[in-house]
Amino acid sequence: MNFGDLHPFFTHFPIAFICLIAIIEILRLFTNKIPPFISLIILLISTLISFLAVQSGEFQKNIIQDSKQLKLIENHENFGDIVMWYSIVLCLIWLVLFFKKYDNKILKIFLILILVGLVVQTAFLGGELIRTHHIYLYD
Repeated sequence: MNFGDLHPFFTHFPIAFICLIAIIEILRLFTNKIPPFISLIILLISTLISFLAVQSGEFQKNIIQDSKQLKLIENHENFGDIVMWYSIVLCLIWLVLFFKKYDNKILKIFLILILVGLVVQTAFLGGELIRTHHIYLYD
């Protein structure tokens, strides 16, 4: 087993965590019992794991030789990079908001829903690679 074989493992955590953050932030609209740092901690963990997902995917991409498959993988890879970088920027924004004690719930929901959309698109492309094109990077 190599680092690239862990790509499927790493990819599922950011998907789940980012969806969880969206749910938490929507719930926070209706209650003050959930502190804002909960979402921030989950976002930090998700961002770190999304970095590992991108790196492990890059490691495994090198085993693909077919140029058509490489184009499909590169499209998936581009969205994965966008998710990772958007997560990093979002972490920085949320850290600034947290330290300035400015808890704009609507802004946070808007920003996290953009990330959810990016994650869904990336996951869809990854699923297509497996279901339709039968590209299994962990064989």
